[in-house]
Amino acid sequence: MLRPAPAVNLPGFLVLAALTSCATATKTQECSSCVPPNRLTEAPQLIGCEEPDAKEGTLVALDFTLGTDGRPERGTIRARTVHRVLKIFEAERSAVERLLGCRWRPARVDGQPVRVWLRYSLHVPRNDPTS
Repeated sequence: MLRPAPAVNLPGFLVLAALTSCATATKTQECSSCVPPNRLTEAPQLIGCEEPDAKEGTLVALDFTLGTDGRPERGTIRARTVHRVLKIFEAERSAVERLLGCRWRPARVDGQPVRVWLRYSLHVPRNDPTS
């Protein structure tokens, strides 16, 4: 079951209501077929995630391509911890699994869904059962 995540659209990027979680459409060389943020007529909006942000714990930044179906494209995800932790790999793996449980309303240009490169950060609890 997806848990809803309220969002506010701002020019060029998306800020989620959660205090520390945000998704930003970014311009990057990582995805040559992605539409740059300045061409979007609608920013992507997070619909919800199976596992909500923990609000505390290990903060992991995730860069990925959001597909036209509103799902992160698995082969494009890059994770990195923001805080130094002993179990970096486990925190990043857990964050990727959590991200794959999230769904967005896709970005659009003139009503058509398009691929975008996103940066999204979330907290993974230190006692996360998936790590």
